[in-house]
Amino acid sequence: MNYCTILVTKLLDVIDKNFLKGLINKYNADYKVHKLTTEVYLLYLLYFHLTKKESLEDFVSGLKNNKYLNKVLPKI
Repeated sequence: MNYCTILVTKLLDVIDKNFLKGLINKYNADYKVHKLTTEVYLLYLLYFHLTKKESLEDFVSGLKNNKYLNKVLPKI
């Protein structure tokens, strides 16, 4: 699981936050969103893809068990 946390942090460094926020604003992607913003959704999708999870139950249990990712990924 350590490889996943390292990859997520490296991918977050590569993603230009200003460009992402510009796209979110341009397409009004976070309209009436309270918790699961586009940026958080992207982080969860990256984690899901990198860990090759098969189900939502595996995904949630993996998030709960990984203490480092709980610091990086915000809770919804």
